This record gives sequence, C-alpha cells and structure tokens, in this order.
Amino acid sequence: MKRTELETLIHAAVFSPNEGGKWGIPVILWSAPGFGKSSILAQWARKSGLKSFPVILSQLDQSDMKMDLPVEDEAYMRTVINGDMQAVMNEPNSIILFDEYSEADDRMQSLSMRLLLERELGSTKLPSTAVPICLANPVGRGCAASQTSEPAANRMTHVSMEKWFPAADSAHAWCEWADGTVTKEASMMEAFLTGKITALDEYTDDVETLDPDAERRRVAAAWPDAFKKAMAVVTAFIRSTPDSLQPEGKGSFRPKGLDDLAFPTKRSVAKVGRVLAAAEVHDLSDRMKRCLLEGTTGTAWTSAFLIHARNFESLPNVEAVLDGYETYKHNKSKPDILRTVLTSAMSITSNTKEDAALKESRIAAMWKLMGDVYTEDAMAIDQLKPFSDEMSDRDWVSAKHMGVAGPLLKKLLYVFKG
Repeated sequence: MKRTELETLIHAAVFSPNEGGKWGIPVILWSAPGFGKSSILAQWARKSGLKSFPVILSQLDQSDMKMDLPVEDEAYMRTVINGDMQAVMNEPNSIILFDEYSEADDRMQSLSMRLLLERELGSTKLPSTAVPICLANPVGRGCAASQTSEPAANRMTHVSMEKWFPAADSAHAWCEWADGTVTKEASMMEAFLTGKITALDEYTDDVETLDPDAERRRVAAAWPDAFKKAMAVVTAFIRSTPDSLQPEGKGSFRPKGLDDLAFPTKRSVAKVGRVLAAAEVHDLSDRMKRCLLEGTTGTAWTSAFLIHARNFESLPNVEAVLDGYETYKHNKSKPDILRTVLTSAMSITSNTKEDAALKESRIAAMWKLMGDVYTEDAMAIDQLKPFSDEMSDRDWVSAKHMGVAGPLLKKLLYVFKG
C-alpha cells in the first residue's frame, strides 16, 4: 500500500508496541490551524482499517466524557462513560484524535493525558489497540492556545508538521487530494443518479485497506530482535556518556518554541529504544527517524546520539580502554569515532567520584590515548585540543603526564600547576 512520508510516520507511531502491553507511541502533532491534521489522519485511518474518532477537547467539559457517581452503601465511585465516548471506548481498531489539545483547559488536558498514556477513562480501560493522538496549535498560532506542562511535554513525542513536512511537500499532497476529490464527487453523483444510493451520505468509495490485526502480527514477529538491537545502542550510549541520561535542568520550564518541548530525561530516553525499533520495523527514512527522536529527546541530544549510533559497531568499550583492558585503534578516516570516544571518556572520568585513585588512573589513560593519537596523526590536533583544554580547565593535567603524552603537551604549551 502506497503511503506518503507523513502517513508512514503515523503508521509507525500507531502500529508499534508501547509500554504496558499497549499499542502506539504517544505523539502530538503541532501545526498552525488549517494545516489539515484531522483530515490527513482520518484518511490514513480509513486506509489502515481503523475507525477515527475526533474529540475536540476545547469544546468539551469533563462531564461530556465521563462522570464519577457514588455507589449506594459503598465507599467508592462508579465511572459512567457519557455520550459518544461509549463508542470510542468500545472500538479496538481505532485512533482517537484529541483535537485542539492546546486550546483545552488544564482539566481536559489532564483527562486526555490519562487516556493517551494510561489508556484509562476513570476506571474504564481503553482497548490496548485503540491509539489516542493529540493535535495542537502552537502558542500564538491558535486562539487562546495554552502552554503544555513540563511533565506532559516530556511524556510525548512532538512532531512539528511545518518543520518536517514543508510547504512544497504539503502542496503536492494537497493537489493529489484535490484530484482524488474530483473523481470521488463524479462517482458519488453517478451512484446517486443511477439509484445505487438514495442519499449522498450513503456513498463509500473503494479504497484498498490494510488488515490491522495482520499488521500487528507482522510487527510483533519482527519486534523482539529490532528492540533488542535498538536498546543495545541506547544503553551503550548511556554507559559511555552517563551525563546524557538526565542532564541538569535549566530552571523553570519556559519553552520558546516547539523545539524546546522535547528534552532528555530518564523517562524520555527510555522511549528512544522504541523509536529506533519502530524505525527499523516500519522501514522509516533517516529523516523520519530523526523527526521522532528529536520530538522525544530534543535536537542536541539526538545529534549526539545519532553520531554514536552511526559508529556503534566500530566503538570500543571506552571504560575498558580507560582501565587498560582494551586498546583504542585510531582511524584517521573516521574522526567522528575519535570525538565520540573522547566525549565518552570525559563523561566516564568526570563521573568517577568515589575512587580518587581510579579517577587519577583514568585521567592518565585519557592523556595517553590522546598522546598516542597525536603521535600517529598530528592532523588530529584540532580534534584533541577542545578535550585537552577542558581537561586543563578541570586541573586534570600536570607535569607527570609528560611521560604518556609529551609531544602533545609540548604542542599545547600548557603551564603546569604544582
């Protein structure tokens, strides 16, 4: 089945396992009003054999979705699902479109977040294969758009439609839709005139549809190997750069734009393995893989991680190198590997806080590694200098390191302390 790049991204998000035995990576699609988010998703859902349920949060109150009523002679409440939400909660093959999420008040955002993450409405559980998706307008681009809270932002993968699906691509897709609409209108009128239908809303056009259960089985068969491989890359990155797991906060949460809504925490980093596995199982392009990663952990974290992932098979165990159990073999043609190894070595050494002797040993090992690289490849000085400068700033250099990195230290002209 032919899909657009956006449809492929949505497909990967919906048809990928999430934590707790649920399907679907929690995503929120951002764009200015009128981009066509709801229509695009509804069209994709139909081709994918799923029902789509639009829920316009800004026009609802909690009581429109559910009510908690006391049970006579009991100390607990009973949840009653109201109105159209009954159909939503009973349809397993579906997507739920929480539209105008950013215009909803805090109570409705919280309620939708519980459905999105826990798949629960009160005490009633949503089918594990029913996948909620949030649609939102950025602050300043929609009427009365409100700020997403920090905990809610960190629990979702953010996709900026205008950033990743620029106007030229959107125009092409819109023209294809317009051509299809002309054909559909002609077929609808012919069916009405020939008596095949008695009302226009009875018309349905023939669309090749996916079997969603078969697709989930396909994904389930491929998932264990893909997820295992993905998590090996993620855990190796965290072991080599411990600081990247939970970087220090930058004060109060005041995002200036959509790029600030995604940031690394233990919670969001835990989703990276799922994103990588989904990218492999659904054959996402590198660009769409980056879109999901940046929307989960932010641009800077993603850039560092993708360098690591690209060189994963070639990287040594940096901790073992520092402790003398492995050796690092410099490759002049792959400067990214040297930069990744030194970044990892800095992170590992700076986090060696309990054992002073081990830390001194690892500092000496770093100087030896860099000294050996410089002796073999003097052109690497531009790569080595930022790391050696940082080590000097941390007072990690002294005359005793001349024995392992003499030529490099002479080149850098450091003035040793003590």
